Amino acid sequence: MEDFCAKQGGDTAVLVQMQKVQMQAMEQATGVGYWCLDLQSSELWWSEKTKEIHEVEPDYQPHLNTAIDCYVPEYRERILQAVDLAMTEGVAWNEELQIQTAKKRRLWVQAVGAPVYAGDKIVALAGSFRDISKDWHVDKNTRAISSQSEESVSDLQHASLALNEAAIVTTADLHGKITSVNQKLLDISGYSEAELIGADHNILNSGEHAKEFFADLWRTIGRGQIWRGEICNRRKDGRLYWVDTMIYPILDMRGRVEKYLSIRFDVTERVEASKLVTNFFDMSMAPHCIFDKFGRLQQVNGACCAMLHYSEQDLVGRDARDFIVADDHEAFSNAWRPDEVVTHSKPVRFRLIDADGQVRHTEWRTRTFGTLIFASGHDLTGEVERVDALKEAKRAAEEASLSKSAFLANMSHEIRTPLNAIVGVADALLDKSSLSAEDKNLIQMIFDSGKVLERQMSDVLDFSKIDAGKSELEYQPFSPSEMLKQAVAPHVEGAKAKGVEYHVEIEPAASLLVMGDDMRVRQIVSNLASNAVKFTAAGSITTRMSCVEECDTAALRITFVDTGVGFPKATQTDEFDRFDQKGRSSAEGYAGTGLGLAISSSLARQMGGRLSVVSAPGQGSTFHLDLPLRKAQAAVSATANSTQPPLSFVGSLKGRKVLIAEDIKANQKIVALLLKGTGCETAFANNGKEAIDLCHSWKPDLVLMDMMMPEMNGLEATREIRIRERQTRKARLPILMLSANAMREHVKQAEDAGCDAHISKPVNKKSLIPAILEQMNREGTPKFRNTAQSAVA
Repeated sequence: MEDFCAKQGGDTAVLVQMQKVQMQAMEQATGVGYWCLDLQSSELWWSEKTKEIHEVEPDYQPHLNTAIDCYVPEYRERILQAVDLAMTEGVAWNEELQIQTAKKRRLWVQAVGAPVYAGDKIVALAGSFRDISKDWHVDKNTRAISSQSEESVSDLQHASLALNEAAIVTTADLHGKITSVNQKLLDISGYSEAELIGADHNILNSGEHAKEFFADLWRTIGRGQIWRGEICNRRKDGRLYWVDTMIYPILDMRGRVEKYLSIRFDVTERVEASKLVTNFFDMSMAPHCIFDKFGRLQQVNGACCAMLHYSEQDLVGRDARDFIVADDHEAFSNAWRPDEVVTHSKPVRFRLIDADGQVRHTEWRTRTFGTLIFASGHDLTGEVERVDALKEAKRAAEEASLSKSAFLANMSHEIRTPLNAIVGVADALLDKSSLSAEDKNLIQMIFDSGKVLERQMSDVLDFSKIDAGKSELEYQPFSPSEMLKQAVAPHVEGAKAKGVEYHVEIEPAASLLVMGDDMRVRQIVSNLASNAVKFTAAGSITTRMSCVEECDTAALRITFVDTGVGFPKATQTDEFDRFDQKGRSSAEGYAGTGLGLAISSSLARQMGGRLSVVSAPGQGSTFHLDLPLRKAQAAVSATANSTQPPLSFVGSLKGRKVLIAEDIKANQKIVALLLKGTGCETAFANNGKEAIDLCHSWKPDLVLMDMMMPEMNGLEATREIRIRERQTRKARLPILMLSANAMREHVKQAEDAGCDAHISKPVNKKSLIPAILEQMNREGTPKFRNTAQSAVA
């Protein structure tokens, strides 16, 4: 009566559904009605024939209580006892009872029922329902014979249906001897009917299954229960084939097993395909797993076990969330929704915890097939750790860079502060007329050496910023021709002092305005001109500028040709290493840091250009600076960035008041010495607060403000002065930041605080007094000036 029984752990819902499908197929062949009761859901199902016998509508939904009530009262207790015995003791029933249909007609029916097992558990009841009213008055013996005959006919009809459905059908006696076969078995096995009838089923045994497999089979059918499973059989020619097998114990009138009916379906292709998939699944080096819709693991491969350091037995049957970091449970649940997995196969990441308690970073893709979810993963732990290590290394490098920058900035401040005294005092002493020529030469040596040391300190700081990628360019209109003239002017004088001719040639096409960082271009030009003078003892130096315009761009080329010592080896390159003078050592009289060309080359590349050289020993050098610049739209004054100092500073500031805010007494003296003779009146403030008070009481014409002072620094004092000016609507007081903090960020801080200019220490008359005069004689809104010879990046 039952159709099948699943292996242990089978899905009850699937069992019941397959039961219904097979009953419907049997109903078409036999004309008998069928029914099935799911004990877990209490859902009762009637086939179409059963509904027809009860004379109800096709869409009628039966229930257990209403089904019992269909029996006339005198038979209800009898059927209830039969159902109870089947549910508790697994006893089948075959009863002739009377029912009352929905149209109030009484009919005699043969009601047959039996339990359906899943393993050792009864999960459903199933049976048949046949109208026997026409035969009720036949003699009892005749009816018994008729029943047996109908049963035989039913067996034949079942076999016929199985045949029509391409099934393999056999019957066997209680000892397993084959008593009947159909053509399908003969076709697939290769045996003849004569060879099979009377033979034991072992004739088909492939040897693929253990003895325990068949022992369990015989125990099941010996109890009158249906067995179902997949069996591997062997053909006569030795080839294997797989069949999905159902073995039905056929009971006699007393409920004892009389014989066995086997229905088999050829599933060889599916099994072989499954084996291929399983082999691929197991051999894959990527972690794979299969789990159900509740998240329970059904199968895992070796790679998955290796990743988590668990055995297959430890994983299968467990909830996947047991191995997932708690914070990632929601992501796991959302990713495994069947409706989303089918339509979206985006990778999802979550963290797993292995057997050692270590966190594994993973990424998975999924697909759903029926009620199962197939997942293929990728262990990202190594990649994540590498990324984290790189981030940590980057952070450490940035911290080191910041520490280096802070150290260099501090060293710059500490070196410039005493250097300010050296250069400033030497500059002041040079004005004394009472000095002998020898003393004046010695003081001039001190002054020049101080300026060289300042330049070298700036080079070191400059390159450290460029090397760290923190050098920023400014873009403003400037005249390349005027820039060139101003940048090489001091070096032209230096060349003349050595007896070397210096020629400057500017093509007319270069007399245009371009957008760029005037200071940076000037820095490169000055550096190349300085090198040309330094390494040329005789002969000449030529600086040539040309320009090629195209649309809105200007290709600028500045060439430096000298007749100096050249490089020790023939050289043609655009690569300039740091701390390298190309073999020209200080022992030959060429001092320097070896950073100038490296800085210039880096700045040129940052501007999108290129610095290159061609040189040979004793034949001089030719440098080419190529810069692609955008043409400027607005006009700019050719002399806007320069202030020509008067020939003499004597009396130039007569009647003016200059407040010097400086906490170091030595620096106060130096500035006073530099301003001596200009005719100005000076006052001193030791910190920012004193400077603010003196601005209110003494009313200076200009303030020289140091950046680093106690109590209140120069930036804070400047901001406070500007706030009070706005509040009282007073005229803007010129404030010049005079500081040993010479890096570009310091210059920007001074500008943002409200200063009108920044002058870096060490300072001398030629840089200080013209800057003071420019601010005192200004007209209109002041423009911030960086009067340092080179702003450190």
